[in-house]
Amino acid sequence: FLLAALSKEMAAALPLLLPLWHLQFMPASAGPRELWRAYRERGHLLQYLWLAAAAGFYLALRMASMQVLYFAHAGSPPGLGQKLLLVLETLGTYGGVIAWPFANLAPFHVLHAAPAWSDAPVLAALAALALCVGLLWRRRAAGCLALCGLIAMLPVLNIVPLPMGEIYASERLIYLPLVFFALLAAVPLAAQLQGRWRSIAAAFVLFWLAASLAWVRSTAAHWHDNVSFWSWAYKHEPRSEMVVSNVLFALRGVDMYQELIDFAGQIEQQSGG
Repeated sequence: FLLAALSKEMAAALPLLLPLWHLQFMPASAGPRELWRAYRERGHLLQYLWLAAAAGFYLALRMASMQVLYFAHAGSPPGLGQKLLLVLETLGTYGGVIAWPFANLAPFHVLHAAPAWSDAPVLAALAALALCVGLLWRRRAAGCLALCGLIAMLPVLNIVPLPMGEIYASERLIYLPLVFFALLAAVPLAAQLQGRWRSIAAAFVLFWLAASLAWVRSTAAHWHDNVSFWSWAYKHEPRSEMVVSNVLFALRGVDMYQELIDFAGQIEQQSGG
């Protein structure tokens, strides 16, 4: 849970996550009364109370100091249906990044302001929710892990999108959810490493480790400074106004005025003057 500290948005979900996490260590036959007694005797209830108070204080302080980001709603799509679609699209986008992170090496992903029910991320999100319900129904431990991963993503699912002109998803916001989904995948994978499919499972693990190392090696240099990072982002999202403005600010910040002029001229030419 210390990974929540790497992304402050994640920490707000801890009061909801800890009861489910502690549930993993309770007897499968325990009912509501037994669970309540165990939570109370082990001091968990007090932990939940303090965490909820800390999360509430943090959210109140954040909203008070950044009111325009939470009450202007300039980036929020109109209508409840479109807002639901945006949440599902965000969930599907993050799900794709979690399931196969090697498909898109962009530092973040700009989302559609008006997604449709037929969009692939929306369909993927619906399938993931159905799988989570099925796991909860048949296997409590696996279902709780899946539910923990979904709850950990609640603060970044664009339920209240920030009015930054564009809505996007970023990998840095899913450090904590990744823990639960990794545990969910590790249990059956570990069983296969000792079963009849151990050769295939071992090959998959080796491939995943090699691909991860290659991914880190190919992208680490882009995080050296603001200029390299936003230039890299521009290659993947050239139509993003936020990316373009950050490239300009990065070039100005290190006094690269000639590059700034050249880049501004390129953008002006692409936009037709």
